[in-house]
Amino acid sequence: MAFDGVVTRSIVYELNKILKGAKVNRVLEPNKNEVVLELYNNERYYLDINITANSCRVCLTENLKSNPQNAFNFCMLLRKYLVGSKILEISNYDLERTIEIKFEGLNSLNDLVKRKLYIEIMSRQSNIILTNEKNIIIDSIRHFENDERSLLPARPFTFTPILKSSFLELETFSDFLELISQTDETKLSRKSSRDFYWI
Repeated sequence: MAFDGVVTRSIVYELNKILKGAKVNRVLEPNKNEVVLELYNNERYYLDINITANSCRVCLTENLKSNPQNAFNFCMLLRKYLVGSKILEISNYDLERTIEIKFEGLNSLNDLVKRKLYIEIMSRQSNIILTNEKNIIIDSIRHFENDERSLLPARPFTFTPILKSSFLELETFSDFLELISQTDETKLSRKSSRDFYWI
């Protein structure tokens, strides 16, 4: 099953119900493409975040992998900023495949601060990005920069540009038919199913 926008929204809805208010006990990184958050919310949960190109996903798991003796740098970073924090909310924008997890916890000065973990489920471009409450990137598991956006430390986090029509903005099937009728027929014939959110 493809991890598309509709699936992402459904998973976010379920995860928010289960994990809202959960505390981060541990952060594990079995390999360079996978992070597991050990969470406690009346019972223990393991949130698996996998950005491997052919199996990218976010899900709860009971199957834990062995971890390297020396933790990866991104794992150490997440431990520093997230362990002891609690999840305020899990959401995603529109039907995009970017999941946002908001955390609240204490910093080294015992001040209450908020941070965000963005998970982009986009095949080879999948990523995990940690930002502060002002959406400035602390670091990401993969660094990336081009003319449209930059995923580097100390840069503002921006979403991937949206080039699709959102079906959440349509109220009736007639609205959909109107949207289609406004599209040039030759262009429409070349559109792949990925140009629309519902596929």
